[in-house]
Amino acid sequence: MFVLFLDFDGVLHPMSPSSFNMLPFELLPRFEAVLRDYPSVKVVISSSWREIMPWEELLGLFSEDLRDRLLGATPVLAASTPYLRQAEIELWVQQHATVSVPWIAIDDIPTLFDPASENVLYCDSERGFDEAVERQLRQRLNRAFGRLDR
Repeated sequence: MFVLFLDFDGVLHPMSPSSFNMLPFELLPRFEAVLRDYPSVKVVISSSWREIMPWEELLGLFSEDLRDRLLGATPVLAASTPYLRQAEIELWVQQHATVSVPWIAIDDIPTLFDPASENVLYCDSERGFDEAVERQLRQRLNRAFGRLDR
């Protein structure tokens, strides 16, 4: 198993003045296409949306064939926690993994992670999960699963 921790804003839809013409989750189909190519990858929601949207609604954002790959959401820690998103992810891993689980986070806010962390793939918040980030994710997953880069 490989766990991918997913942010929404700035990842599945860009966050910029020019992105207001885009639909929310407009980049979700690109992300889901990657998931379909890597059936061992499970997803945990790390987005702040988990704090305001019920789980059933979060699940409903994803295509039906992928919903069983969503394992849940990270716990919510105090906003003053250093490297907040990483701390929430590490707590989730500690609570749910019986062995060391390889993971990666996709996010657009570097200050939420320890700068030394190699487990984060950053999106430019104005472009989100674009072709370049997709390529980087596929390369990392290929390495993790021992595949040749495409």
